[in-house]
Amino acid sequence: MSTPHSGEVYGRRLVPHVIDSIANRDPRRECFSIPRSSNPKDGWRAVSYGQYASAIDRLAHHVVKTSGAPHPKAFPTLAYVGENNAVYLIFVIAAVKAGYKALFVSPQNSEETQLHLFQLTDCHVIYHDAMFQRSVQAWLGKRHGMTANLLAPLDFWLADEGAVAHFPYVRTAEEAEREPFVVLHTSGSTGPPQPIVVQHGLIMLGDKLHRLPVWNGSEPAVRGLARSRRNLTPMPFFHAGGLYTFFGFHVYWEKPVAFAITDGPLTADFILQQLAHAPADVDSISLPPLVLEELSTTDRGCEALGRMKFVFFGGGNLNEAAGKRLLDRGVVLQNSFGSTEYGMLPFYWQTNPQEYQWLPIHSEVLGAEWRPVAGEDDVFELVIVRKDDPSSIQGVFYTFPTLDEWSSGDLFKKHPTLPDHWKYHGRCDDLIVLSNGERLNPTAVENALSGHPKVRSAIVVGTMRSQPAVLIEPASHPSGTEEKEALLDEIWPIVLKANSELASHARISRQLILITKSDKPFHRLANDAVHRVPSIKLYEPEVDELYREAEAGWKDAQCSLDLGSEERLLQSVCRLFQTLTYSTIIEPDTDFFSAGIDSDQVVNACRLLRSELRDKSKRINLQSITPKIIHAKPSARRLTAELWGQHIGSVNPVTTDAEASRAMSGLVAKYTQDLPEAPLIKKPAARTSQQTVVLTGSTGRLGAYLLDMLVADPAVAKILCLNRSRDGRARQQRLDASRGLRTDLTGVDFLHADLARPDLGLGVEGYAQILADADRVVHAQWPADSNLALAAFEPHVRA
Repeated sequence: MSTPHSGEVYGRRLVPHVIDSIANRDPRRECFSIPRSSNPKDGWRAVSYGQYASAIDRLAHHVVKTSGAPHPKAFPTLAYVGENNAVYLIFVIAAVKAGYKALFVSPQNSEETQLHLFQLTDCHVIYHDAMFQRSVQAWLGKRHGMTANLLAPLDFWLADEGAVAHFPYVRTAEEAEREPFVVLHTSGSTGPPQPIVVQHGLIMLGDKLHRLPVWNGSEPAVRGLARSRRNLTPMPFFHAGGLYTFFGFHVYWEKPVAFAITDGPLTADFILQQLAHAPADVDSISLPPLVLEELSTTDRGCEALGRMKFVFFGGGNLNEAAGKRLLDRGVVLQNSFGSTEYGMLPFYWQTNPQEYQWLPIHSEVLGAEWRPVAGEDDVFELVIVRKDDPSSIQGVFYTFPTLDEWSSGDLFKKHPTLPDHWKYHGRCDDLIVLSNGERLNPTAVENALSGHPKVRSAIVVGTMRSQPAVLIEPASHPSGTEEKEALLDEIWPIVLKANSELASHARISRQLILITKSDKPFHRLANDAVHRVPSIKLYEPEVDELYREAEAGWKDAQCSLDLGSEERLLQSVCRLFQTLTYSTIIEPDTDFFSAGIDSDQVVNACRLLRSELRDKSKRINLQSITPKIIHAKPSARRLTAELWGQHIGSVNPVTTDAEASRAMSGLVAKYTQDLPEAPLIKKPAARTSQQTVVLTGSTGRLGAYLLDMLVADPAVAKILCLNRSRDGRARQQRLDASRGLRTDLTGVDFLHADLARPDLGLGVEGYAQILADADRVVHAQWPADSNLALAAFEPHVRA
């Protein structure tokens, strides 16, 4: 644990000084470990404080060389965007030492958002790595006078420890306390993202936590975390949670951390692979609730987490059933909470394992006032009131120095019996926070639905649920079931259109649409606007029942699994997955991932299958129903064969290496034996200029960049994009704009296609025309997911 040296006081030490101090007295002391590659089997390598400090100095000298020495106390803004690795941790301190402030923009922001943030922060220089070269060039084209600097990769900055001149940082805590440390930004879920200038004073509060006393028989949570030898964390470095945890805890408390591999899907299986190969002293882990829920469904997951001293989670509440499964297996869970504006709350270690959802919060230290929310029982908004007490922890007044109190907008429930115990309960504005921590602004969906002539009003709900639902107040209430279904049929296309523009976690399924009752109208304000909170409260019982029915296997009887025969089970599995895709037809041999099933829908499918099978089959191993089985059996027929085999006792729920080998041999044989001779086609050789190129999957992450390259290629005259969606051009332009790619698609034709059909769904004439015109075919309509089994690519071989 960190110890202040002569003349130093906990809470008054600046991060650059702490790093340099440790590097001077113990240069080989480990600061963090980083993955050697994107493959967990390659392991991790340690980075010492000596290496880290030298990397900071090297980059600080580079910043001054490329951007100049700024005027004292001017702190110009330098943006950085790059791969999620430790360059962020080097850049932020290098910028501080050089007299600048770093702006970290989320790589997921749209081009419009990035330009908006550059404007608000008066940023005219951006540093980036090679991965974002194309995006940055697009931003430069739309922001006059902005320049860019390409940075070398991480290994360059960490090389040659000590072979660089020291770059001093001569500010004192008193001088730097109100000076910028870094610029982050809000999520933008309730409007355009706003920059947040994080001051050194807020960061130093992580050091001040050393001085918090034992309270109510418990120690500060940070002391409990410090008992871990090493934590494995997948936090993004451009995000407040990652930066505050690294500097506010790992540096100030001198606890090494292992950074998880984050360039692959954060699935339970991938986390288990990382735990198997991470540094041997990893004995705690920090994870989002959704991944914990998935891990809780398997023996391997529970066993791996049970070996940890504790598991930290944050960003949302953990599903109660998942929490119980983990507790029953001896897993120690600790909740956490914080925000960009005020940092981490001064919460304490939860000593009662059963109360893991509840945060013991020291209200006196925080200056918290818990103000009741009208119409809600035991629900309070957190308001922080300025105190002059030197022992207080009030980061928000570094962010908003002119305020005397700050309404957080965060809601908490008060524990019915335990004092000072609070559980997060969402937001008091319209923002919906789902159980996985994802946020949803419901305004666009509600406005679209309310615009239908048969809908008076719509309210999206779902706080602390796995997915949102919507309440529909009809202009004229249906008189029976048939009229209700007819109304749903009319509004469903609006929901589908809204879903196409939403992230998968925010989409609304038909089974989670509730038509309100004629005798329970929404509460309204004087201007006839819906009074949101009391209206949601009014329908709380119906909403609870709606989610219960959905969790039990969906309200729609079409989704009930029928185990009367293998064929009936197959048809019901098809219907279940068709429901998840909202509109795509799922045939027995349709590849789930080719049909657009994503990772969130896979998780939902597993929940539905387990729920349906729990009371219908005693032989099916429910713990085997995880995303891994769907990746391994990616069609209704193959998944049904596995489930039916378990149900009748003819197969064990295990996929062996031998089975995988047989599958590979079978596919090779299937597509190489008895190949017919290629027909002779009288067609000239493919051109090398004025080419016509056929591209599949242009709206995917890979395909979008391929299309951008083809549009810019002078040797390409025409591009034919074959896509599943019918509005290919509009969708492409929308996605390209969000990725910083060109949106002028002159010379590009978009054709609605089905690659599973012999004529690609283009008709005889259309297919023949492509055969005649095409010089090159680029196939990018395949899922870039390392979890997928070999068989998942069979449709692409057929195509």
